[in-house]
Amino acid sequence: MLVKLSCDKFRKDANGNPESFTFKDGLNVVLGTADSKNSIGKSTLLLLIDFMLGGDDYKFHNNIAVNKIGHHLIHAYFEFDGKEYHYARGTHNPEEVYFYNDGGEIEATLSNNEYLKQLHDLYKVSDDLTFREAVAPYLRIYQRETTNEKYPINAAFRQPKDKAIEIFLKLFGSHKQLDSLKEEIETLEDQISTFKKSSDYKYVEKIDKKKYEKNLKTIDEYNEKLGELRKQYLDGTYSKDYQENKEAVTLLTAIESLKATKSQYENQIKNLEKIKNKSSKDFESDLEELKLIFPGFEFKHLSDIEDFHQKLTSIFNEQSENERKKALKSIAKLDEQITELEDKYKNIVHIEKTVPEAVFQEMLRLETDVRRLTKQNELYVENSNNKETLGKKQEKLATEGKASLIEVQNIVNGKISEINRNFYSGRRQAPNIRLSDLNKYYFTIPNDEGTGSSQRALIMFDIAVLMTSQLPLLAHDSVISKQIEDYSMQEIIKLYAGIKGKQIFMVYDGNKNLDSSAQAIIDFATRVQLGPDDRSLFGVDFSK
Repeated sequence: MLVKLSCDKFRKDANGNPESFTFKDGLNVVLGTADSKNSIGKSTLLLLIDFMLGGDDYKFHNNIAVNKIGHHLIHAYFEFDGKEYHYARGTHNPEEVYFYNDGGEIEATLSNNEYLKQLHDLYKVSDDLTFREAVAPYLRIYQRETTNEKYPINAAFRQPKDKAIEIFLKLFGSHKQLDSLKEEIETLEDQISTFKKSSDYKYVEKIDKKKYEKNLKTIDEYNEKLGELRKQYLDGTYSKDYQENKEAVTLLTAIESLKATKSQYENQIKNLEKIKNKSSKDFESDLEELKLIFPGFEFKHLSDIEDFHQKLTSIFNEQSENERKKALKSIAKLDEQITELEDKYKNIVHIEKTVPEAVFQEMLRLETDVRRLTKQNELYVENSNNKETLGKKQEKLATEGKASLIEVQNIVNGKISEINRNFYSGRRQAPNIRLSDLNKYYFTIPNDEGTGSSQRALIMFDIAVLMTSQLPLLAHDSVISKQIEDYSMQEIIKLYAGIKGKQIFMVYDGNKNLDSSAQAIIDFATRVQLGPDDRSLFGVDFSK
């Protein structure tokens, strides 16, 4: 857990030395003033805690601090299993984190990602989650995108709901059974997409069921003819040269196959050149075709479509050039193989004059066509099976996903209901989260949409998650509690105080009428008390 935060820019103590702030297990209160005085560093201190938990919001919202006091290095001290860990991260280069040894010297310089990996391991977060995935939604601080009470599991406004839900399930260890299914689905989707792209670039011929059945008949016919030709060949006067001629036919078949593949790559290059050389006018008319190349791109939201086309053309040209280079390399490799096989063909005993040339040419043509049609059908069957399997896997994911959603939903809502009963003895309805499916969720209080009630519900939700999942900590700024009625805030404080083995960082302005027990909790849990001017976090009122 986090046990201390220090910085040489923090306000000075009575001896003129920069203060450091210590934290403990359970509730840690950052106390403001009864008149809710602003610009004294309450939210800033929580942002610094988030910063030392690997977050980036402080570096985007600290322009005033840097302008007033200059760049600064924040030191964070953690304690796990009786051992202290000392790190520092600065505003001058937030991507670097320093790790200090027991002697106070820098032992290693880490990237922020490496630092987050260490926090992940120290906090013993499960391997299917990153540390930030686990904690980010529950650090509810002014200027972070986590204070919206309608979307409590989102780490940001723009985070897709399916990603937020996936992380939420993982927080409860209820996503492991879905991970393998998702991987299988992604693999199938990649294979189906690859087949489609291959057919688009003419690598393979795309066929339907009717063509598949026609191919089967043609393959049977050609195999029958081949059987007759082979019989004629063996029964005729040319059996003495059979082995040499058989090798010749095999080589010719292989050469023909390589040349066909080479032709596909050459067609790909032609198609790429055709698209690359389109004019701006052509580009607009073929916009729908480009949507296939860039699936999911929101063309409709562009303010200057023509300018966008030009930029998109540039991007596509760069990609097509890479594809063209790959195709050229493949052609060069195929040319080498073709040359090698042609040399072998020249060096073997060739078909003697007593052997009808037409027999071998017909056999070669039939064998090549059989291979081509067989490959077409194999790819068709494989793609059809992949689509069918994909559908079944998606249905299974939806079914098992629903079971996981209901399990976690019941755990959280059960704890919220328990908390609510302790608060109001059943006089008010409890908030609840409804996980509709793997892409959608709702958090509401039945028949109550008041601001204070919504903020109370958000805090109750967080505490329920903290108590029932692997979430190690949370932070609540006063922005999500200022509208809560005195009685509810009093009960929340008591609830906070009951949390052990995890940490809560809470900003409290001291502007509520609390009973003696709640006030005693605040007094005991206050770690930092901030005020105006020299009692502010950095000893400077930035608003002046």
